[in-house]
Amino acid sequence: MRQRTGAVSIRHRTVATASFVELLLFSASWACIGTGATLPDMPVSKGRKKAKKRPAPPPTKAESVKKKGPSPIWYVILMFGLMGGGVLVIVLNYIGILPGGTDNKYLMGGLGAIAIGFGMTLNYR
Repeated sequence: MRQRTGAVSIRHRTVATASFVELLLFSASWACIGTGATLPDMPVSKGRKKAKKRPAPPPTKAESVKKKGPSPIWYVILMFGLMGGGVLVIVLNYIGILPGGTDNKYLMGGLGAIAIGFGMTLNYR
């Protein structure tokens, strides 16, 4: 590597807008001129380490879907029926149409029906 001697110029910047590091280098380079001392070399980076190989993804389950086939129509109707019925029970409970006035039992039943409907979507093919 080449050693630096002499002044380090601050290009296209005034002293007011120069960073602290630039001013420090600039003043250090002027201090070295008459003494014959040189500025140290810039450190060389070690480079980037290569990423480790990742394990292969597991095989797809497309074959199991083909073996089982699509979901039966009753499953789809029941799944959406539970979710829609749960929402209907919650709305009717909010309005106060259900017998017994607004009750937390209706709210919990509606939320339970919605949860079961969403749970059924996990087995939907």
